Amino acid sequence: MLPHSMSHTIAKIITGFVVVAILVGTLFPVSQLPEVDSGDKAAHLIAFALLALPLNLAGHPRWLLLNTGFVLFGGVIEFIQPFVGRHGEWLDLGADMTGVLLGLLLARGLHLLIGRGD
Repeated sequence: MLPHSMSHTIAKIITGFVVVAILVGTLFPVSQLPEVDSGDKAAHLIAFALLALPLNLAGHPRWLLLNTGFVLFGGVIEFIQPFVGRHGEWLDLGADMTGVLLGLLLARGLHLLIGRGD
């Protein structure tokens, strides 16, 4: 098992990559992105679950603030999208919120499975 500080560092790096991927996927013009079929909401849910999972799994001490920040990040994206030729949608934000909750719950479940539960 990795030392706590190293797992936090790795979690931050992974989270940074996921943030960049979400920004590219949500703010670049649609014409420059691959076509996504009707699974748009599923893509939002998965992306935000992947966003929330690493730092929650690393046991971030301010988990509530962290996850609230992830939801706000999704909200800011939805607000910005009309200014970059995209459409902001409340349902996308709902999928983002559900994804954050899923990432948090997966991390908590994994903590219980590996014996690090609080």
